[in-house]
Amino acid sequence: MKKRIGWEPSMYFLMIGEIVLSMVVFAIIIVIYGYNRFTVSFTEEYNYSVLRTAKTAMTMVNADHIDEYLEENGASDEYKETKEKLTVLCNTQDMSVVYVVKPDADYKNVTSVFNCLNYNSTYSPWEIGHRSENADEDYEVAYRKMYEEDLKEATIDRIDNLGEGLPHVTGLVPIRNSEGKVVAIMCAQRFVEELSDTRWAYVKNVGLVTLVLMLISIAISSIYLRRHIVEPINDVRSEAERFANENTGSGKLKESTVSKVKEIVSLANSIDKMEGDMLNYIDNLTTVTMEKQRIDTELLLASSIQQSALITDFSPFSERDDFDIYALMVPAKEVGGDFYDIFMVDDNHLAMVMADVSGKGVPAALFMMVCKIILSEYATNDKTPAEIIDYVNNRICEKNSMKMFVTVWLGIIELSTGKVIACNAGHEDPAIYRKGDKFELYKTKHNLMVGVKKNINYTNYEFTLSHGDKLFLYTDGVPEATNQDEKMFGLEAMVNSLSNSKDKSITELLESVKNDVDGFVGDAVQFDDITMMCVEYK
Repeated sequence: MKKRIGWEPSMYFLMIGEIVLSMVVFAIIIVIYGYNRFTVSFTEEYNYSVLRTAKTAMTMVNADHIDEYLEENGASDEYKETKEKLTVLCNTQDMSVVYVVKPDADYKNVTSVFNCLNYNSTYSPWEIGHRSENADEDYEVAYRKMYEEDLKEATIDRIDNLGEGLPHVTGLVPIRNSEGKVVAIMCAQRFVEELSDTRWAYVKNVGLVTLVLMLISIAISSIYLRRHIVEPINDVRSEAERFANENTGSGKLKESTVSKVKEIVSLANSIDKMEGDMLNYIDNLTTVTMEKQRIDTELLLASSIQQSALITDFSPFSERDDFDIYALMVPAKEVGGDFYDIFMVDDNHLAMVMADVSGKGVPAALFMMVCKIILSEYATNDKTPAEIIDYVNNRICEKNSMKMFVTVWLGIIELSTGKVIACNAGHEDPAIYRKGDKFELYKTKHNLMVGVKKNINYTNYEFTLSHGDKLFLYTDGVPEATNQDEKMFGLEAMVNSLSNSKDKSITELLESVKNDVDGFVGDAVQFDDITMMCVEYK
């Protein structure tokens, strides 16, 4: 056997080297991450503090007297008292200056109303009525948006190119009079010169602590590796070599070139068991993965079924001048059974369907498709909504072994007159807007849900839409949307949201209601589909 020449590094040396390298990389990542997170947190805290101070200061100013203050040149007792309060607030909140300005019509220049400095400030205060040009374009943009676009708040950072000034951040909020009109801008400014010093002090402390922990970890790892890994591996190697020599006598394991690391060579005879264990593990993991993929595929299939059943292109209806219609659905994470449908029974009759299937997943999606197909096929110009639903119910009940049911609202509008014939099978009451008024729920007696019992004999009810009236349909996912406090959005809030957007187009109206629901729910998980439809009779 030819003797190998060269140095073979031991496992102990390699593992200690890798641990040292990993700890160094880890320490660098910790320092960089800490540096960035500290900067972000510091900046967020400053932005929050100036906005909070500006909002507090805004409550101290009588917005209805801004013009009087300027006309009187700040001579009133009320002005002086307000300025004193703002000065106290400026100092207690560690602001450099709290001030109120009134921009010119072009927003390029401002007139000072209040200018309250910190006691330690090196600024020269502006007198009331002092006019000056904006420091930069950011202020002009913010003023314009607050006056013209209803911007609620803004922060402006000025860190570079300040000349002799100090880095600072300014919070801006609009001041509104009793009529809701913006009459001035409240500003709160805070210096951030301590950011650099504090940040580097933080980084140094984190770096020092990380270095100490790294050295301790390396020392502990070194002792642990030698005692619990390297020495036992050497024992296993000696026994493996003995066993191999006594049974085969080939010496191939000793001559193996599987690895340049001598400890790894000694473990070659243990690879078979490891491979067997690994194969068993892979088999188990494959089974689990396949089951997860099956569930994901089922949910994806259910979602595809649900989405394919819905109308998303409303352009065919845009050619009509006697009505305007739009619908949307926001699916929940779990696939539900909401669906809607819109179709022309004939040239003078428009059918609208809003429904909600019990249950979730593939069964609900398939049940939804069956209901939709039967309903649309049987809807003709000589059938009333009650007759159509009665037929659908009997068909569904014939083969409904899973005991599923669906709530349905079906209405047919006679477009030449605005007359609506509708049938409500356990669904939510619609909301109607009469032009010049507001949205209100149109409550009627409900029929039994579809799929519960045969031969129900469903009944119709009628109402009439006039020019400019709007009809709003929805599923229970809208009023029952729940926030993190487990409170529901509710019918009253839904109707109020509709009334607030009554003069908007139906597309904008639905988006507005959706935004109100999203704002109420916040970060809470959506457990049910949110489905809405609106038609405007023209």
